[in-house]
Amino acid sequence: DEHFIAGIASRFDEHKIPYVMWGGPLLAVYGCPSNTMSRHAFVIDDHMIKRARDMLINVGFNRCKEEWCGWKPECAEHVHLDGFDQVIQLFKHSDVLWNIPSLAVEPTSYRSNKKRPDIILSCDQTRTAPHNYCLNTGRHTSLIHPIRIPSAWRLIEALILKDQRNYCYWPYALESLTACVFNKNIFSINDLDPSHRRFFESLSVENSMDYDDAYQCI
Repeated sequence: DEHFIAGIASRFDEHKIPYVMWGGPLLAVYGCPSNTMSRHAFVIDDHMIKRARDMLINVGFNRCKEEWCGWKPECAEHVHLDGFDQVIQLFKHSDVLWNIPSLAVEPTSYRSNKKRPDIILSCDQTRTAPHNYCLNTGRHTSLIHPIRIPSAWRLIEALILKDQRNYCYWPYALESLTACVFNKNIFSINDLDPSHRRFFESLSVENSMDYDDAYQCI
């Protein structure tokens, strides 16, 4: 799976298309097995989204020919693999990761002391989960083409903001992800901006606030 994703990432880099990985494979890198966002997906700079789609079609993926395809409302663009359920989804930067100023920045090395990077690599040895062969989760091998991903704090921040817009779809990903990264000491609540930190504090056992009320803290 990671080799397949690395192959697509290499194409994006070859064509100078800024991207980060998204969806279930991204959650898996942080140690979270989840079907909530299970498809292969990438976030692409808005002005490059059609170029990314056309590039994937040119290398052998299938253009969607269904007028009422169920994947169309969910993402900006997509291409099919062998069957209807096998797709690569392309999301616009402004739709899901608008909290990251630019997707074109260089990934922060795991050797860097920078506490709050925007983008890292899926093989990062300190900011991702250890590989779990049983669950097929955790960081990727460094022997494949580097895959760009949002850092844990940027991803959690984005899921909070996205959930405000689209409640009942994203909370499950947010709950699973935060449980995984806290347990693996990948992430500290202090990494978050004050407003998002208050969101988590309001959901604590002591406060027992529900999601709707917690959003008022942001």
